[in-house]
Amino acid sequence: MELINKEDLLPLLKQRAVARTTEKVETSTFRQPELYGVPIFVIGYAGRVAYYAGQYIAHKVIRKYYNGRSETYWRIITGFIRVFAEHKSGSVMDIFSNGLPGTGYFEFANSPKDFKIYEDRKELDEIEVPEEALVNIEGVLNGEDAFLLIDASGLLRELPHDIFARYSELRHAFLTLQRQLYESSETIKDLRFELDFVQTENRVLRQQLDRLKLRIASVAGLLEHYKSEILRQKELMSFYVSRLEAVKEGKDRIEAVLSEFRNLNETFASLAIEMSEKLSTLEKLKSEVEVLEAEAERLRQKKEALKSEEEEVRGGAKGAEAKDERAG
Repeated sequence: MELINKEDLLPLLKQRAVARTTEKVETSTFRQPELYGVPIFVIGYAGRVAYYAGQYIAHKVIRKYYNGRSETYWRIITGFIRVFAEHKSGSVMDIFSNGLPGTGYFEFANSPKDFKIYEDRKELDEIEVPEEALVNIEGVLNGEDAFLLIDASGLLRELPHDIFARYSELRHAFLTLQRQLYESSETIKDLRFELDFVQTENRVLRQQLDRLKLRIASVAGLLEHYKSEILRQKELMSFYVSRLEAVKEGKDRIEAVLSEFRNLNETFASLAIEMSEKLSTLEKLKSEVEVLEAEAERLRQKKEALKSEEEEVRGGAKGAEAKDERAG
């Protein structure tokens, strides 16, 4: 199938060539972008009064020439078309169905590079009708009508004018609803953005709350530790107070002992003075004793010298007597 634009098709629709009576010219089958997926309603075709023929898939233009005049026919392939977009995150959304944008179209339109497109298509039938049977083809091509109405029987051309006025009114109402749908989709998009923002903010707040809970639990544990430490310090203080009282009592006892020691010290001081005086007297006596001992030693030595002389004298006398006796 060949995909062409409206600008390529409209000149083809306006051509009116005159050819031989039996000549028939067909174009290749192609898709008209403005008609893609548009619902088609048909009146008076193939023995049916009116029915829904499906959605536009593609068509070909057929030129038939009869005795110098030409007629243009459209052979339209109808069926069911839905287009899905798969986001890179894996989510799938409906972006086109029944010839209208789906609920996910506007999200897709904002970032088409993030999506892959899939077409779900099923061909049902082919309808070949004159071009003039396409009642509102211009409105569909211009984006004014949301569906294509085909009058194969020509009944609408014979109806009163107010029928077309009613149709125009309904078409205007449909366009209004379509515009409201777009505005609602934009509002939904804004609300989704706000919701995402609020959810993100809630996640951040929840994370902060979790961190605060952890900090509170940590502080609670620390407070319990401080509480037990304070109780322990209180017990230590009680112990130290009792010890302090004992120390105070000991201090009083020590002061009493010191008082007694001072008294003894004063007594010892007076005794020390007295002993110093006596020691001085003893020193004098010692000096005198030493003098007396020296004198006694001198006298002893003198006595021994006298004794020696006396013995020598006695020995000399005895020797003289003995000599006299030997001489006698």
